Amino acid sequence: MLPAALINTSNGNIYRSHPRATYGGFVIGSEIGLEDAIEMVELTINYAKQLHATEIIVRNPFRIFHQYLTDETDYAMWYHGFSIKYREVETAVKLESYEIIWQGYNDSTRRNIKKSKNFLTVALSSDFKAYWSILEDNLIKKHSVKPTHTYEEFNTLLSNIGEEKVKLFIALKDGVITAGIVVFIVNPLALHAQYIASVEEFQDLRPLNAVIDEIIRWGYNNNYKYLNLGTSNEDSGKRINAGLFRFKEGFGGRGTLRETMHLII
Repeated sequence: MLPAALINTSNGNIYRSHPRATYGGFVIGSEIGLEDAIEMVELTINYAKQLHATEIIVRNPFRIFHQYLTDETDYAMWYHGFSIKYREVETAVKLESYEIIWQGYNDSTRRNIKKSKNFLTVALSSDFKAYWSILEDNLIKKHSVKPTHTYEEFNTLLSNIGEEKVKLFIALKDGVITAGIVVFIVNPLALHAQYIASVEEFQDLRPLNAVIDEIIRWGYNNNYKYLNLGTSNEDSGKRINAGLFRFKEGFGGRGTLRETMHLII
């Protein structure tokens, strides 16, 4: 299965991984072998031709989201003439024992976590509506943009996928939210952090350091293997936010690659 959409452009129809999804790619079972994958991609190309598409774009997931080795479809796309349209790298933390993870933090990260936990408490919350107001205000002040989804859209998503699949971690100072991160449970192996925000007046307390540390601890205690801290790229991977990469790498994060594949029919 390939969740996709047909996009009409002035240059023709494009059959592509759904543009509103965080990532796409083929969804396959563990029983799929290489010959099956080659046939599956061929059928996809033929189907796109029936839709009068002139291009196919497949935005693969990060490999840390794979529940088992599954590079057959990557090979099959190359076999049928796909090329790499662009590459993006996000930063993920491997959730080993917390003692090992802590040793993987750099000195600055450890200091900031200790500092923040002297003044803040970190907790799970179900008050997404209150947090969304903080998120919107944060993005407008810092980047003059709004969140990808409104609260109403996010609430619909929450209802569709189930609240057990989404966690909100917040840092509190005397009961006031100072920062937060929404965490999606991708599968039994991986967590994905998104919708990250902090309140500027509390920035000197380093609330995000405390929140990320608590998510890492929670993820390890609940047997997850990876926490993806999200992207620090823009412009299809061509622009790098070096400061944001350094911040995430301070938690022992390492790069995880996503390749978007492209075929002109």
